[in-house]
Amino acid sequence: MDNKKLSKSDLCLLTNISLSTINNYCNNTVKLLVVHVLCKLCNVLGYSITDLLKYTINKERGLQI
Repeated sequence: MDNKKLSKSDLCLLTNISLSTINNYCNNTVKLLVVHVLCKLCNVLGYSITDLLKYTINKERGLQI
């Protein structure tokens, strides 16, 4: 968000996503990824999904579903 010079409040207005949801994504405290939210963020910020997400495997715990 820093590169785009948008505040979280601006992002809320542009995406119609609540501030608490924006904060959860910014603070990496999201419990469930919502594709619709990710699409709105990508659209407004001009990012692709890979700019927002990084998949890593915890080698100690292995794959857990």
